Amino acid sequence: MGSIEPNPVDASDIDSRTPRGRRLLLRWLGWGAVGVLAREIGVGVIRGYLWSPHAGPFGGVIDARPAADFRVGDVVVQSAGQCYVTCVPEGFLALWWYCTRPERRCVVVWQPTAAASSGPAEADDHTFATLGRFSCPCCGADFNRYGARVFGPAPRPLDRFPVRVEQGVVRVETGRQRVLLRQQASRADATPG
Repeated sequence: MGSIEPNPVDASDIDSRTPRGRRLLLRWLGWGAVGVLAREIGVGVIRGYLWSPHAGPFGGVIDARPAADFRVGDVVVQSAGQCYVTCVPEGFLALWWYCTRPERRCVVVWQPTAAASSGPAEADDHTFATLGRFSCPCCGADFNRYGARVFGPAPRPLDRFPVRVEQGVVRVETGRQRVLLRQQASRADATPG
């Protein structure tokens, strides 16, 4: 029997521009990774800017409750508006429930049984309440019913939303565009009711 000799391949028959084996696999993996990254960026933009998970009442006007149902010193949680509505002798305040520490975004907690802390003279709730304060669980800052910082590292008072009383109902204008930043809490911030 004769031996079988391999058929020599002419190098000119192979197209050098055609990727083979591992190079093809790496090219597909690279383009696949670029596609996944582009998809994730696109989804992030759509979810973050075009579609808001707070598309419900937050960003609009919410009705807290009838003004006649409030007593001086009351604090009512408005989850839909991400705020606390407080009743002080001068009227009503809607305090955004986020602490003002810039590097954190913690929700302050209303503690109705904690001793009230006296705040600055222009916004002191100690004159009409002995119990209740807002506390930040992250930084330990305390705020009174006017949103004034009475203790802790928070740089300023709680931000607030515009409030109006229409037809006997306390209404709060909520949303990131409606937040009223303030450097100092004052009794004049309250909307008469």
